[in-house]
Amino acid sequence: MLSRISMMTDPSSLLINKPCIQALLDYLRLVNNPICSSKCVRLLNRLAFNSLCLKALIVNGAVVAFHHQLCCMCSESQDIAAAATVDTNAPHSLEEQHLQTPCSSTIPADSAFEQDDKIRASEMYHPSTQSYCQETGNHLLEIFSNQVQTPFGKGVLENLLLKGSKEEREECVLVLPLLCRTTKLRQQMFVERKGLRMFCDLFTSAAPNGETFTTAVESLIVLSNDLQVKFPVEVPSKEVAALSKDLIESTDAQQTNTNSSDEVKRLKVNLSDSQSMFSEMAQKRISNVQEYSSCPYNENCCGPHDVAFQMDSGGVIAAHKDVIKSATDVFTAMLSSHFVESTQSVIPIPDVSADVFEFAVHHIYGCTILPGNEQIPGDALMSSASCCCEVLRQKVSEHQRKGSEVQFFLELLTFSDRFILDKLRTVCEKFLIKLIHASTIVQICAFGLRLNSPQLCVHCLSYLLNVKISNLPTHLHLFKELFLCAEREDIVEQLYQVLLSHLKL
Repeated sequence: MLSRISMMTDPSSLLINKPCIQALLDYLRLVNNPICSSKCVRLLNRLAFNSLCLKALIVNGAVVAFHHQLCCMCSESQDIAAAATVDTNAPHSLEEQHLQTPCSSTIPADSAFEQDDKIRASEMYHPSTQSYCQETGNHLLEIFSNQVQTPFGKGVLENLLLKGSKEEREECVLVLPLLCRTTKLRQQMFVERKGLRMFCDLFTSAAPNGETFTTAVESLIVLSNDLQVKFPVEVPSKEVAALSKDLIESTDAQQTNTNSSDEVKRLKVNLSDSQSMFSEMAQKRISNVQEYSSCPYNENCCGPHDVAFQMDSGGVIAAHKDVIKSATDVFTAMLSSHFVESTQSVIPIPDVSADVFEFAVHHIYGCTILPGNEQIPGDALMSSASCCCEVLRQKVSEHQRKGSEVQFFLELLTFSDRFILDKLRTVCEKFLIKLIHASTIVQICAFGLRLNSPQLCVHCLSYLLNVKISNLPTHLHLFKELFLCAEREDIVEQLYQVLLSHLKL
């Protein structure tokens, strides 16, 4: 009967509704009968090829359901079946096995599978059935993708985006990443018709534990994979040079105040010259200066210390007023005659650990350190007579051994924001980007937005967007945690900017 109805000129009013679509998908996924499954697939193909059904399939969530249940859930079912086969004694909950579907209204409560239930689950999700469902889902999406490239299909999308109800626009923007597979069509729908803004707004309005959020994340991953979003974010060559310059610039500024400044200046070479132009003698001289100038703070070339800073822990760090004042306007004002700190020989610095302040002071004096195995570019190395500070290296290594490296650099980032130390902020960001992974991404992203370092948020989003759709079930909780934090609207704005920048490439 359903097959006969699907042959009508416009069967959308009879067949295309959420209960009917869900029944067809359940039948296709759960019935391991090639003959019956082929009949169901032919019926869905007729609906997909019928252009008069396109709008109804979109607004009733059928297109999203095809992708979610046929393309995404089948890969998740494979994991469930494998787990049931390998370890029949391990407890599983229904929530772990089943993402909420767009066409269903409820999710069963958590419960443990008995051994017989696990065996039936492995039989239900037979590998051949899973593969067949995935192929069917991809084929249906390909049909829809071809449909929306026609003038009629484009008109349907534009009509829904511009004149549809709130619910219709929501369903439409969810399918845009699934169907708009050409650069031209993506430009038209996402940029010119403001589809990207409406799509990103879903992450502001949708509850992270709801079905809309889940399907929005799936569509987001499809879009990011098509746009080839990379992690870490690729920085233009000019910006790379600027970052490298920031890492060494403070060193050069401090070296000019030391007795070896003339020697350093003689070793500087025009940045436009290639590395091959440097003679062996010049490279040896640079190496010799590096050997004795690795820690400008400990060399104490500026004479006796004339100020000291005391931490809450009681630790005291000595310094020179002129050097500290040159680092930031905050210290300049603090040590001026208008503030009480200018009359104190020991100045208290509350809410700052000794490790953080010592790192900051070394950085102010010109000590440098690079994250991981990162190297200073040749031209930057040639323009600087300093190398990584051994004191800073040991401090970072100590926190690595303790497993507190992320917390340390977040505190250091907080300090750099409090005292407006932009070059120190750059160092913190470079280290934190290297430390982004599943267990730290939410914390780093939230701190980045609170402390005026949106670049950290961009890298965190790029890390999440770099996942494959088949691996999404293991990463979905990260999206939920991220969009549950207080900076949710700022994260959505950064997400919009990341995607927009790739759409305009």
